[in-house]
Amino acid sequence: MNVSDRRLPSPAPEILDYLARHPDAQDTIDGIIHWWVLDVYVRKWAPKIAETVAQLVERGFLEEKSSSDGKTFYHVSPLYLSTTHEVKVYADKCALSYGSLKSPLCSCVSIYVASFIVNANYGIV
Repeated sequence: MNVSDRRLPSPAPEILDYLARHPDAQDTIDGIIHWWVLDVYVRKWAPKIAETVAQLVERGFLEEKSSSDGKTFYHVSPLYLSTTHEVKVYADKCALSYGSLKSPLCSCVSIYVASFIVNANYGIV
C-alpha cells in the first residue's frame, strides 16, 4: 500500500471535524449524515450562500423584504418568474411542434432559449 492509499476518504475529514468540536457526540448513520457531515458543509457554504443571494438580488432573480423584527426574507422576483414563463411557453410550443418535450431537438432548443432569455434579461456572462 502506498502513501496515497492511506488517505482517509471523504467525508472522513468532515466527520472528524465535527467530533473535534463535539467530542462526546454519538449517533446513528442517519444522524451522522444529517448532523455531523451536513453541519460542516453548512458552515463551509454559509458565506458563499450569502454572497450568492446578494448577487441574485442584484441581478433581479430575487427580491428582499424586511420583516418587522428586522430579518430579511427573500423571494423570487416577478421579472424572473416572467422569464421562466417565457421559457415554458416556448417549450410547450416546441412540444406541440415536435410531439414531445422529450425529443432531443426540443430539449436542446429549450435549454438554448432559456439560456438566451436569462442572459439577455440579467446580463449573465
